[in-house]
Amino acid sequence: MITSEGVRLFIKGLKDLPTLPSLFRKILIITKCDKSCANDLYEMISHDQALAEKVLKVANSPLFGLSGRVRDIRHAIMLMGFDRLKSIALGMTVMNIFPPQSSFNIKNLWIHSYEVAFLASSLSEVVFITSPRESFVSGLLHDIGRIVFYKMDSKRFYQIPTTENMFEIEIEYYGCTHPEAGAWFLEQAGLPEEIIYSVRYHHSPSESKQYHHAVSISAIAEGLARQYSPRIEDDGIWTDELSAALLALSIKDEERRFIAERLYSARIDIQRFFS
Repeated sequence: MITSEGVRLFIKGLKDLPTLPSLFRKILIITKCDKSCANDLYEMISHDQALAEKVLKVANSPLFGLSGRVRDIRHAIMLMGFDRLKSIALGMTVMNIFPPQSSFNIKNLWIHSYEVAFLASSLSEVVFITSPRESFVSGLLHDIGRIVFYKMDSKRFYQIPTTENMFEIEIEYYGCTHPEAGAWFLEQAGLPEEIIYSVRYHHSPSESKQYHHAVSISAIAEGLARQYSPRIEDDGIWTDELSAALLALSIKDEERRFIAERLYSARIDIQRFFS
């Protein structure tokens, strides 16, 4: 029987797996150091071809309005800014720990996560008190706990429905919920607190004692993802709590429609990202 302690131990053991890229630690050092310069980031990314290709794909996505204009990493830093590139690189290195596999479900779960990242970043451009770069990473990693569950026991993972009783079954199978597992993973990885809170409370934003606006953005983004791009793998059930969060952030209907249109325009590029 898997327990919450077993999940914690599994996450702690991930640092010993060969799938954990050494570049991840280096990127973390750069993202945490105020004295790091753009050249440090350029050197880190450009020396890993797979990461460089992924970062350039994101940079050229419709999300940032630079489609086809970003030619190389140095150009990306110049056009997009150091902080945004740090955020994207961090998200991509975490994804490398649990890469999309041949499994249809896992690939679709990552596509869903990217769509949530897209929506969260777009919402943050409307809600100026939040950061698009942090929101993008929070959205990309919001379901990382579900990937942890899949890695631990894929048979049980596939038996969990994305319905209102999802948490009850997760606790029965794994001893904890996927937001809890995701937060533990990100804590172990040393990610910023704002991202950890956004992942931990993306199904219950009102319970978060810190970073409430950032957490609400992640929660709303997942709820909207099911409305705009429903998938069997997503679990973004819209609730009264999300309606209240939407009202509290003063996000207007026309802003939601504009964001939905942006996502529709980007869906083909997002699919190609995981091809």
